[in-house]
Amino acid sequence: MSSFPSGHTSTAFAAAASYWSIQQRRGVAGRHVPAIVGLFALATSTAVLRVEAHKHFPTDVLAGAVLGTAVGWTLPRLHAVH
Repeated sequence: MSSFPSGHTSTAFAAAASYWSIQQRRGVAGRHVPAIVGLFALATSTAVLRVEAHKHFPTDVLAGAVLGTAVGWTLPRLHAVH
């Protein structure tokens, strides 16, 4: 079974980054700072807990965080803002 990168961590960071990206494109990210910080805190907690549960190495979750953030930030920018 492959554990690189961490899928749980990738998904959590993709969700946080996509929310941030969408709010930034709408020009209202400043009003959503607590939610954005909270989502990234939850994503970070996911990463830490995956390592603590001995399901991943730190490099697995780091790669997952980078990949998830990149995908989450980029994909909303490929679509129109509503």
